[in-house]
Amino acid sequence: MRDYEVIEHLSPNSCNEGGHWANPNTTDIENDGDLDVIGSGMISSGIYELIWWENNDGLGIVWTEYDIDNDFYCKDPYAVDMDGDGDADVMAAAEPNTNLTWWENNDSTGTDWISSHHPNGKT
Repeated sequence: MRDYEVIEHLSPNSCNEGGHWANPNTTDIENDGDLDVIGSGMISSGIYELIWWENNDGLGIVWTEYDIDNDFYCKDPYAVDMDGDGDADVMAAAEPNTNLTWWENNDSTGTDWISSHHPNGKT
């Protein structure tokens, strides 16, 4: 598992071996005023991750990749402030089942995540 990786020119193949990312979304994860990207995808055969990319320069040229969960796949990760603390948390339903999980952005910088799992989407 990598903690982070600095990359240039974010693209579907720049951050993984599989080249398969499902519906990435944008949000400001660490509250620095620019849009970051969250996405889930296959990093190698049968291995899936939920990841976010920090927009380092605010221009979308240089990115840093961070793991949210190194064993989770979903089609549509969404950023929402689930706990009302002012930062972006992440919510998603697993594919192919409907297990609902949300990750608390515990340190408000996107480097420490705490997951809360709800089987079959029930709370």
